[in-house]
Amino acid sequence: MRAGKQVINVAPADARALPLATDETGCNIVRVDAPPKTEAEYAGFDGVVIGPGLGEDALVTSCELVADCAPDVPVLVFTDDGSEHIAGEVVAAGADGYVPVSAGASTLQTRLDEVLAVDSTEPDRSRGVSSLDWSALVVEQSPLAIVEWNRSFEAVRWNDAATALFGYDADEGRGESAFEALFPPTDHAAVADEWERVVETGEPMRTIRRNVRADGSICLCEWHVTPLTDDGTVVGVLSFAEDVTEEVRRADALEALQSTTHRLMRSRSRSEIATIAIDAVSEVIDDPRAGFRYLDPETEELVLSASTGSIESTIEGTRIGAGDGVLWDTFTTGEPQVLERVSSDVVPYDLEVEVRDAIVMPVGEDGLLTVASREERTLGEAEYHLVDVLAATAAVAVERVDRDRERRRAKTIVETVGDGVYALEPDGTFTTVNDRLAAMSGYGRGRLLGSHASLLFPDGALDHVQADIDSDGATAGSHGQLPAETAAGHRSETVETAEVELETASGDVIPCEVTATTLETVDQAIGTVGIVRDVSDRKAMKRAVLDHQQKVATLHDVVGRLEACETRAEIFEETVEAAEGVLQFDVCVVTEAVDDHLEIRVLSEGVDRSQFETRRSMDAGIGGRAYRAGETRRIDDISAAPAADPQDESYRSALTVPVGEYGVFQAISTELAAFDERDEELAELLISHVTDALDRLTYEDQLVTERDRFAVLFENVPDAVVTGPIVGSDFLVEETNSAFEETFGYALEEIHGEPIDEHLAPPNRRDEARTINDRSEAGEIVEAEVKRRTTDGLRDFMLRVVPYEVDGEEYAFGLYTDVTDQKQRQKRVEVLNRVLRHDLRNGMNIIEGSAERLASMTDSPEAARYWQAIQDRTAELISLAEKTRAVERTIDRDIAAAGPIDAAEAVEHAIDRLIEQYPDVDVEQSLDSTALVRADDLLVDAVYNVLENAVEHTDRDDPTIAVTMRAVDGDPETVSITVADDGPGIPDEERQLLEEDREITQLRHASGLGLWLVDWVVTQSGGELQFEENEPRGTVVELSVPKAIVEERQPTVTENGRGSNR
Repeated sequence: MRAGKQVINVAPADARALPLATDETGCNIVRVDAPPKTEAEYAGFDGVVIGPGLGEDALVTSCELVADCAPDVPVLVFTDDGSEHIAGEVVAAGADGYVPVSAGASTLQTRLDEVLAVDSTEPDRSRGVSSLDWSALVVEQSPLAIVEWNRSFEAVRWNDAATALFGYDADEGRGESAFEALFPPTDHAAVADEWERVVETGEPMRTIRRNVRADGSICLCEWHVTPLTDDGTVVGVLSFAEDVTEEVRRADALEALQSTTHRLMRSRSRSEIATIAIDAVSEVIDDPRAGFRYLDPETEELVLSASTGSIESTIEGTRIGAGDGVLWDTFTTGEPQVLERVSSDVVPYDLEVEVRDAIVMPVGEDGLLTVASREERTLGEAEYHLVDVLAATAAVAVERVDRDRERRRAKTIVETVGDGVYALEPDGTFTTVNDRLAAMSGYGRGRLLGSHASLLFPDGALDHVQADIDSDGATAGSHGQLPAETAAGHRSETVETAEVELETASGDVIPCEVTATTLETVDQAIGTVGIVRDVSDRKAMKRAVLDHQQKVATLHDVVGRLEACETRAEIFEETVEAAEGVLQFDVCVVTEAVDDHLEIRVLSEGVDRSQFETRRSMDAGIGGRAYRAGETRRIDDISAAPAADPQDESYRSALTVPVGEYGVFQAISTELAAFDERDEELAELLISHVTDALDRLTYEDQLVTERDRFAVLFENVPDAVVTGPIVGSDFLVEETNSAFEETFGYALEEIHGEPIDEHLAPPNRRDEARTINDRSEAGEIVEAEVKRRTTDGLRDFMLRVVPYEVDGEEYAFGLYTDVTDQKQRQKRVEVLNRVLRHDLRNGMNIIEGSAERLASMTDSPEAARYWQAIQDRTAELISLAEKTRAVERTIDRDIAAAGPIDAAEAVEHAIDRLIEQYPDVDVEQSLDSTALVRADDLLVDAVYNVLENAVEHTDRDDPTIAVTMRAVDGDPETVSITVADDGPGIPDEERQLLEEDREITQLRHASGLGLWLVDWVVTQSGGELQFEENEPRGTVVELSVPKAIVEERQPTVTENGRGSNR
């Protein structure tokens, strides 16, 4: 130990002095009966020795007090009681070392050297071993195992104690090799070397070795080996053995605890603590299976931190959670568990090694230490106490590491935080200040430390900067006692925040916010800690925010003035006025977008307008770019902006905001960077209101235009129109057009506000009218054929009711289209058609039959000529009736044909029908294999009529007809079907009829009706019918039909010419 070390010895006055050679070492021992209670009292001392003469509670309390007041001063406990329990308690309370009185002065000296981190030489504790003469009495009654060995180290004699220790009787042990019988194979070479040295030197030897009993168990024995001589010659070896297993384990445990405690108390991290604990277990317990886990607060699982090498690969990455058996239960209850002959399922994973006993020990509140022995090894009380003390020490170390980490963190925060931090003594003098506070005040730290707080804070601020603590260290109002929670070891939560002024070294005053609280130890208040924050910027910001809020509020008031504007010019004038008055912009200009230019509309007063171009292209300048991009542009330095083209060289910065689609607002300044983000925000807010006002004007103009258009349409539509609200099941009249009055005979003032159906609907149809009104009120557009009373009596109307909403109320338009004449015409057509299809056909059949009978009654050529004329005309009229029926079927279809149908099959069926009717006709075909088109089964009839027309009107004996089907060039979505003949051509009057150039009365024969049917079928399919001249003679009829959209179905055309989809 180096000279000059100062050590405090805490012990009762009547306790014996420490057995230290102070004269030789120069160590100064200061005896006190109780530990000092303040950190200052420990100044200058290098260590503390607590004891002897103190009980367990006094030892623990003294360790805790020293650790709290002077955590950096090492503590060594010197106690009369040498139990592991006390060792664990004092280490957990903060002791760095533990020495029982029974260990002696040298051990105390050594431990003190270690905790004081100085060199020391371990005193020589070797003991000589004297030889013994053999005596039967000594041998038989000795508690030691005595064995005599010959020169070959084979047993010659063996006493009862040896039998009891090793399990071999004298006969079994005699003649056995010492190495084979008693020592494990791994120790044979070392033991042989030791014993040979005894023989060679003649010097006795003392050693501790592992030994194997007869049952295979392992024990630790202390061996005293001495040579046996005869006339100076070594003839054998005499050995004495004593089982020191428990003593060695206890000693190892204490030794490991001393060393481990020192390491644990100086560890810097949790992982280091876990590693130290596992190393300590491995030093004391032979080949243990141990693991150290910490709780992961995020997953609520115990995560492995360190383990012994024998199971490291097996349990690496494993976690213990809720429901994982005894390990988790021990952790949650905090109660240690000792498990004997444990099974492999005690842990929720495969250990892959056999274990016997296990100790499961909680470590504080968030750790767990598990120690298991090999299959042939037991864990006893000594191991349990070791693990118990080790866990307690580790828990204290963890707490210290956490506390040190928080202390370092707090220190780092104090030094790096942007606020000033200080600590005051109860008398108001500074004991701690950080760099920030020194910088704020303008004083150096040396000047502030020891100075009174009034140096920085006027008297009026001291009440907020310093806690009110009386001379006894109690806060004001506590009458010398700290609050109960503080006295119990918890910090008071009394915190005060106030705004004060700090006076700097230069005499300046800085507005600050001070947050102060009492600094406390276990049982008393010892000062004040506080944080000082410079709030100059915050106050300035607060003023700026208030100013900003005032501007925003004023801008919202501008909305009312903008709403009152009736023209764009007024809105532009109000924009510039608000920008100058509210936002305090110097020069403002509003330009309006006209075609591809921006034209100045308003300019700030006092600015020479002649300096500005009143009309600039949108491709020029910042304003044009901002308008095209629809984005605000803030330019701090116009001269550095490539797109800038200022109209005055004195302008330095600009703020440009597009006004929707209407134009641009610009604020200009002669100062650099005159506009900031708040100016930009306020300008955008103003322009958003301006844009809304301009949108309103535009919308109002559109409404006026639409209203005028609607009024013209409403008044001039030829159908009767009524509009009004629907209330319940009644349609109330609000407005009608002139056609309504002409049709129904009611002027608006006669029926205004009354239900329309009470005036127009016949009594027997009013229920139907109410149903229509109910459907319309539900939001449905209703279209229905109705009967209504008019000035001409009851007439038929197609009524369309269209609902709409006005201010949450249901309204509707009612449109009455008179269909009376249309229905009457339809009836007449139906009657005439029935006559054509039925009566005419029947009559023609009778005429044809009568003509045939007359022809059979005479052979007169003249009669045959008349008969032939009658038969030809009759056949033509019957054909006309058939085609009329096909036309009727076509007209009856309400919707256009959608298909699909295979056009190739349709053409083939039409050709088959023609050949069946005219077997001698030759038809050339050129058809695609398949083509699905938007048509129906009437396509067969259409193609057949074109073919039939070519045959019936030909003037050749062998007419030529060619049918082609292909996709239209340039239009792949259309299929073309052409029929080319070499006949006289289609009469002009029939072409004109199809082109709607002649009245339908020109349908004077069946061929014209057939071509009209073809045109109707093609038109209904969305196609087109065309005629061209054939070269050199004849006509080409082309049917263009669109391809079908849906081609999933496979259409066919039946044998009778009708299509089907299957």
